[in-house]
Amino acid sequence: MRTHCPAGVPVAMWVAVCGMILGASDSSLAQGILEALRREVRTERDRDSHQRDRRRVRERDVRESDDDTRDFLAGMALRGLTLPFWGPPIVLEDNYRDYGEFFSYPYKRDATGMMVVDPAHHALTKVWHMRTRGEYLQSFSGFSSVGGQVLVDTLPRLGLDSEFYHRQENLPAGRRDSLWTGDLNVLFRFAQSPLVQMRTGLGVNWLSDAVDRDYGFNFTYGGDLMFRDPWILSAEIDAGTLGSATLLHGRLTVGVQRRHVEVYTGYDYFRVGHMTIDGCLAGVRLWF
Repeated sequence: MRTHCPAGVPVAMWVAVCGMILGASDSSLAQGILEALRREVRTERDRDSHQRDRRRVRERDVRESDDDTRDFLAGMALRGLTLPFWGPPIVLEDNYRDYGEFFSYPYKRDATGMMVVDPAHHALTKVWHMRTRGEYLQSFSGFSSVGGQVLVDTLPRLGLDSEFYHRQENLPAGRRDSLWTGDLNVLFRFAQSPLVQMRTGLGVNWLSDAVDRDYGFNFTYGGDLMFRDPWILSAEIDAGTLGSATLLHGRLTVGVQRRHVEVYTGYDYFRVGHMTIDGCLAGVRLWF
């Protein structure tokens, strides 16, 4: 990401540093961001142009030779693209045969992480896990977001997550614009160990304001690393569509855990079409 947060810097100091970095930009750049975002989502694409592009691609593919070198390169590219899915289970030695059960919060009773992956364990664990978060994001240019997430995970590796953000923008003459964005996903925990849990899934993106509601497809990929008590590193990427526009959402946070409560800070990047909203964030996450 474009900014980094030293692990030992308090949340208040991190927010101040981000203010100096992001505040250097002209505040006028933030004016009308939400309205531009709506246009990206609700403007129909040039379907005729899109169809012509697809025809040109098909005609070019017919003309290209299908030789052994191209097949080899395609195979290598496919392996590279799928590495994020088959690589982590190999590294974590996740054989999909052993069940993973959850503690009610990371590092409970000096545990090494969040899970026990051992069919013969006798620890006090659960077959489900839930966590919620609330956070504040500030771009320091007249734009802010307040949001949260609920995530539920289970022993069979299936789960659900939903996030939502209320995004506000200060406009000239004391006016204010706002809207809601979020997503809802069905998750599969494809890699697990006591220290690392990684999930991927599919779902829907949505945008809602006083005028209308818009929806789109979402793919999500992310995970948590409990690398040392009391630290937790979390990352997540969402990619898909929203209305007529493409969507990309990425975030990286580092937090400090104390029993059921984690206080964290990090960076959030949200792009819809050609509009980008990014900034520093701080929040609290509760583990159950």
